[in-house]
Amino acid sequence: MNKKIFIIGILSILCGFFYFQIATATEVGVHGIENYTCDDGCNLDDAYDADLNSQYFLDELVNFGYDDEYERYNCNADSDDFTVDDDIYVDDVDIAYFCGHGNDGEIFFGEQNSECSITLDDMELGDDDLEWLILDTCRVLNYTYIVEDENWPFDTFNGLHHIFGHDTGADPARYRGRYFARKADGFDTNPVPLEYAWVYATQYYGQSGTKGALIRDATTNCYNDYLPGTGGPCAGDGSGNTLTHVWWNN
Repeated sequence: MNKKIFIIGILSILCGFFYFQIATATEVGVHGIENYTCDDGCNLDDAYDADLNSQYFLDELVNFGYDDEYERYNCNADSDDFTVDDDIYVDDVDIAYFCGHGNDGEIFFGEQNSECSITLDDMELGDDDLEWLILDTCRVLNYTYIVEDENWPFDTFNGLHHIFGHDTGADPARYRGRYFARKADGFDTNPVPLEYAWVYATQYYGQSGTKGALIRDATTNCYNDYLPGTGGPCAGDGSGNTLTHVWWNN
C-alpha cells in the first residue's frame, strides 16, 4: 500500500513537472531573406548575411532553452506569415526576428506568394502569443514617418510589447541578432532588459551616422522587459492605445 502511494506520488510529481515545462515553454521563430531574386519576388538587391543573422539569433535562444517553432529563409519566407497565417507563424511564438530589406513602416519579401511587401498596419500581433518583434531592416521605424507624419502602428499592437528596428538605413550584420540575444539572455554577463540589449546590438554593429529605434506599448511598464527565464516578461499585455517611439545614435 505504501509502495503504491509512493509510486503514484512520484508519477504525479513527474507529470506535474512535465506540464509545467510545456506550460512555461518560450517559443522563437525567424525570417531571414538574403536572396531577393526568387520567382515573382520584389526583385531587390540581395541583403547580405540576412539569413545567417536570423539563424544565429535563433541558435542562441535555442541553446538558452527556447523552442524553435519555425525557420523561414529566403524564398520560403512569406508575407502571409505576418498576416493571414500569423496564428501559425509570427503570432504563435513569444519572440520573432525578421532580417531583410525594409523602408518606412514596411518590410519586403523575396517570394511573392502573397505580397511583395507589407506594412506595419497590415499586422495585428499579440492577440495569440507574440510579445516581441524584431525587424532588422532599414528605416522600418523611421521617426519622421512614424511620429511626425503620424503613422503610428496602433493596430499592430494587439498585445505586443515591443517592435525593435532601425530609424535609418542599417546594413545586415551577420552577428547582430546573436549579440542582441546574448545581451538579453546573459550569455557572458548579467542579463539586461530587451531595450538595453537592442541598443547595445545596434551600436556595436551599427555604422556611424545610423540610428536604432524601438516602439513600445506605453500602457504597460514594458520599458523594463526581460526575456522569460531572466526576469521577464512584464506583467500583462497592453492595449496598444498609447505607443512610445525611441531612437538613438549608433
